[in-house]
Amino acid sequence: MNFIKGKAGAVLALICLVLILGVIWFCLFDMNYQSQMHGTFVEAGQTDREMGA
Repeated sequence: MNFIKGKAGAVLALICLVLILGVIWFCLFDMNYQSQMHGTFVEAGQTDREMGA
């Protein structure tokens, strides 16, 4: 019984870790994508003005 509980906890921790890493990777990729695509987002326009200043 303890083995099943420990195994379930390990699987749950692994799933949480994958979700957290996935969110961090998606945020970094999204920021990189917006910085490359100029003029498509309001944030990209603001960064263009800041870079020009």
